[in-house]
Amino acid sequence: MKTQLVKAQNQARGAFDFGRIRENKPRGFPHEVGELRSISNLFYWAHAWSDEGGLIEEHPHQGFEIMSYVIRGELSHYDNKNKAWKSLKAGGAQLIKAGNGITHAEKFMPNTAIFQIWMDPNLRKTLGIPASYEDVSEIQFVTENKEGYTKKNVVGNNSLLGATSEGVEMAEIKADTGTINLNIDSSKINLFYLIHGKIKSLEGELESNDLLKVENGKLSFDIKEQEYLVNVEDITTPEILVSYKITSDGETSDCCGRIEKESVGSILITSISADMISGKINVDNYDGSSMKGSFSIAK
Repeated sequence: MKTQLVKAQNQARGAFDFGRIRENKPRGFPHEVGELRSISNLFYWAHAWSDEGGLIEEHPHQGFEIMSYVIRGELSHYDNKNKAWKSLKAGGAQLIKAGNGITHAEKFMPNTAIFQIWMDPNLRKTLGIPASYEDVSEIQFVTENKEGYTKKNVVGNNSLLGATSEGVEMAEIKADTGTINLNIDSSKINLFYLIHGKIKSLEGELESNDLLKVENGKLSFDIKEQEYLVNVEDITTPEILVSYKITSDGETSDCCGRIEKESVGSILITSISADMISGKINVDNYDGSSMKGSFSIAK
């Protein structure tokens, strides 16, 4: 499993309306300072909030798609197509398909926070399509109850929000304290942004506005404080951090090399230090032998 932890202080920041609206950008504009670079057609992220309320004045967009999810409070939207203000409350989302051009404004009511992503659906096609706006209220979304957490699919995965940008999916995950297991698509790049709470990852502790990038892995989180993730351990006392399932057709494990083709079982990593990986193994080999017990491997 390959991971990258991007702390809030290593991300871009911005402000509107003389600082009344502030934003943290895990992925900002190309000219802005930030550790995380563009990932495929997902090219901009922003967590924006306002305590007293504020206005982002009317401005133009063209070609790409903009999704805004209201975390708390109320967001009002105006554009030159509908020529009216439309209000969206917490739990709702809006989608602008900028197409051949649209201008819009956003008004934050007091104590409002949103999460916004910008996506490229294929500019060569969309620049010739009329712009449009749509929104989905909280009650229209389906929230799934998982073991230890809830998940709401906002973009992709049969969401009612009609984004067309290929391969982009976004979900809201809420969890109380405890351990949760997230099954993620190992063929994709997975990005977990922590809105508030506290968890620990293999790369270190995540706090509000931190981002974790994960490739080729399965996640198990130990939640230290109630948390709120957009799409998401304590090594002081060893715990299971990652479980590598060994299948009948073989699998390459990051820690222990290749398992024989017909071996079955599991490898559990219980601690990771700067120079050592330790864990437990329970594998039945194709020849009738087995590998069971603890292991420690130098990195």
